[in-house]
Amino acid sequence: MPDKPLTALIVGAGIAGPALAFWLHRLGHACTIHERWDTLRVGGQQIDIRRQGIDVIKHMGIFDDVRKQVVDEGGVKIVNDMGKPVIFFPRNEPGSKLQGLTSEYEIMRGDLCRILYQKTKDSATYRFGLSVDEFHDTGDVVKVKLSNGSEDMLVGADGQGSRVRRALHKDQGGDQDESVATGYLDPEQRLAFTRWHEPDVGQVYLMTMSHVSDIQEALKKDVSAQKKVFADAFKDLAWDQVPRLLDAMDTTPDNLMPTNSFKYVPRHIPRAGSCSSATQASAPLR
Repeated sequence: MPDKPLTALIVGAGIAGPALAFWLHRLGHACTIHERWDTLRVGGQQIDIRRQGIDVIKHMGIFDDVRKQVVDEGGVKIVNDMGKPVIFFPRNEPGSKLQGLTSEYEIMRGDLCRILYQKTKDSATYRFGLSVDEFHDTGDVVKVKLSNGSEDMLVGADGQGSRVRRALHKDQGGDQDESVATGYLDPEQRLAFTRWHEPDVGQVYLMTMSHVSDIQEALKKDVSAQKKVFADAFKDLAWDQVPRLLDAMDTTPDNLMPTNSFKYVPRHIPRAGSCSSATQASAPLR
């Protein structure tokens, strides 16, 4: 715990932002929530609240409010062309170890958003129609444009297209969430797939179902020929990351291509700047 209460600026008044504000206020910290829309954004799909989530809403004191707004869905059925059920997935009941597609505590996103807002509107300051354009972390505080003065903490809770996250990663080539593997699939049965396991080191998988004969022929030749067949197969892929990945594959000293599965398995690739390490490519048999 810090020696003194913190001031936190939370960007986004959806689900995560107000929920975080609730718990920070309970710990004695002051929260301001900025929402770039002029009002609460109450659209969206159903949200399943399960297991630990049920305990959380009880501790927050909103369990009864959620129960009043739950969607009464008994399960999910899959039907045939005549509309007759062929598969049924029942609702997940409390205490059950089995997880289904429907939870007992299933609530529309907008209803949960309103509940959280009502719970926190008196303990947190909401400012609508504002967004964070710039911020700078000094080490002790975060200087935020459009905020009054400085904040001890800035939290980006502004959804999948987070502007805060884009600004945070602007020096890394855009909005990149490196905790998520990323794949690009094109209509010609080609897949480029990246996975980062260190801040500047990762793996790339190049997979194709359309170049099997070329790869079989390349397996009879040296490593440079194997690299070339993958480069030729992927050079016109539309994903903007592909040229950098192919450059990295061409310069890596670390290569392995098992013949049993046509996998090209080098080890590392730097994320930005010099591409002196590797990619991983895979061309599975049909």
